[in-house]
Amino acid sequence: MLFLRAADIRLAVQEATAELSILESDHLLLVHRRFVRVASKLRRLFRPAIVDYSGGSARTLTWAKVLVGVLCVTRFLRSRVGAAQNVGIWLPTGLGSALANISVAFLGKTSVNLNYTAGTAAVRSAVKQAGVRVVITAKKFTARMPLDLPGDVQLIYLEDALESVTKWQRIRTFLLVLLLPGWAIDYFLLGLSKHRPDDVLTIVFSSGSTGEPKGVVLTHRNITANTDASRRTLEVAPGETLFGILPFFHSFGYTVCMWLPMTVPCTAVYFPDPRQAKEVGDIARTYRATVMAATATFLRFYIRRCGPDDFRTLRLIICGAEKLPVKLQDEFRAKFGVLPLEGYGCTELSPVVSCNMPDVNVGGLLQQRNSRGTVGQPIFGVCTKAFDANTMEPLPIGAEGVLCSKGPNVMAGYLNQPEKTALVVRDGWYNTGDAGLIEPEGFIRITGRLSRFAKIAGEMIPLERLDDEMHDALATGGDRVLAVAAVPDEKRGERLVVLYLPEIETKLSDLLTALPKRGIPNLWVPDRRDCYPVDVMPVLGTGKLDLKKLGDLAKHLASGA
Repeated sequence: MLFLRAADIRLAVQEATAELSILESDHLLLVHRRFVRVASKLRRLFRPAIVDYSGGSARTLTWAKVLVGVLCVTRFLRSRVGAAQNVGIWLPTGLGSALANISVAFLGKTSVNLNYTAGTAAVRSAVKQAGVRVVITAKKFTARMPLDLPGDVQLIYLEDALESVTKWQRIRTFLLVLLLPGWAIDYFLLGLSKHRPDDVLTIVFSSGSTGEPKGVVLTHRNITANTDASRRTLEVAPGETLFGILPFFHSFGYTVCMWLPMTVPCTAVYFPDPRQAKEVGDIARTYRATVMAATATFLRFYIRRCGPDDFRTLRLIICGAEKLPVKLQDEFRAKFGVLPLEGYGCTELSPVVSCNMPDVNVGGLLQQRNSRGTVGQPIFGVCTKAFDANTMEPLPIGAEGVLCSKGPNVMAGYLNQPEKTALVVRDGWYNTGDAGLIEPEGFIRITGRLSRFAKIAGEMIPLERLDDEMHDALATGGDRVLAVAAVPDEKRGERLVVLYLPEIETKLSDLLTALPKRGIPNLWVPDRRDCYPVDVMPVLGTGKLDLKKLGDLAKHLASGA
């Protein structure tokens, strides 16, 4: 009883801390202003700030060069972006993308990082919804990743910005950076004091895994508070090396891989393609990276292709976007000597909500900060609770419901969709749509996605759990070889459909027979006639299952087309 009471007290303290953090966020130094203060410190000017691989070979820039570069790009863009508030960015993870995003923030504009792994329709939808009339890009990048946009959208090339800067302008800007204190550059040179916490900093478009991409409006308050809380929770210290491989159109990449190192400060090493496992391993080893954000899909690439010493210097590797299997964690640690930890976030929450951290042992006393199979405890200033999905009443510790989060990281809303915003944000709580519970020790356990349920003969069937059980029975080691979807059925409302890779064709019948022996109800077991081979699984650029394509493909195959 005392244990449960302690858990309730912990949750009450978290909620009070979230309320306090919302009030304190009025007084936080906004991320772009903090970058100016950090980069202009005399003792830091000539230390490395960014190592950039987006152009192929490594290019190292000091804090002075980065700040000078941002000021020059800002000057170039000021007369070219026009009156439109929202500015598109079509660039890979790297120096150019960082310069563009920070410059747009300096101008008081809103950045819209466009997803270059999405199809043309999704990109055009984002541009149309955000009213983007100007897109910042690079000629080398558009040669590799063509951008198909309406004719009235103007492209601004970074190469033109750099070529327009004269030698005298570079020298003059460098002297300003060298001689002026950060607060003077902030207040007088850039006039950033006019920017308010509730001004919109960026619009991040959702992956569109369940439908047309939605624009998530994130303010300076959202990103600044989440960056600050992530720094404190992840214990990222000045001088560390953060390896950034996630794209900036991904909210985790935008907040953690770009703004976090630029404000801590620590050296950011950028590589644009996380799927190039050998190169990722070589770079991590060469620059002795200490912090890295990834996904479970990318870890599988690294286990297969990287050397055992490539990730030895990492003290922290956080995985999000998809479930991190315990077996995969063990395989990674066995090869590289570091245990990947699972975190959790949503674009609508700027995005970090929670994460596991390494346990701490002080004088023989163990503080548990990692519970495998969970997504960790909430980061500082964020509270997460389980609510009843129907009544939206808060549930006690250990009871399963829909997870909702509160804090200064809750988005301003969906772009031009107040009705959808009102459905998911109530009294400051954002409804994540994920089913889960809060364990007595404060760890968050996610049990499924509410949208990933099938309703058959009146009974709710969790597709994610069935998916996990089937993979576990096949002992795939975390590799995705099948996916379960639901399609309409005239007799029973819905029926289950399984899409699978041809490599498990011979195992499929035995798998379906074995499911009841594992405690799976007969109603949950798919019919062998509703199993269809596919060449590849429909996934997003992050490796996450593309639920929209999965559903469309399942309906297409089940219809006999």
